[in-house]
Amino acid sequence: MEALILLVIGVIAMPILLIIIHSSENKSKQQQKNQNVKLRVSRPGTQQRACPRCGSPVIQYRDGWECGWCGDSGRW
Repeated sequence: MEALILLVIGVIAMPILLIIIHSSENKSKQQQKNQNVKLRVSRPGTQQRACPRCGSPVIQYRDGWECGWCGDSGRW
């Protein structure tokens, strides 16, 4: 009877432990992604361009731009 109770507890506890382990792995992956975020700062005296679609500041590249908000992009 005691073995049956332990077996039932194990069957119930195992999925819960797997869910906890899986969620902690997702959190650690997301934290690693957040650490890789690069901030772009415009230089003094330069004009910060805005996205023509949504008006948010854009990321400027040599040959184009990309909006971080709506995902629009283009060439200068």
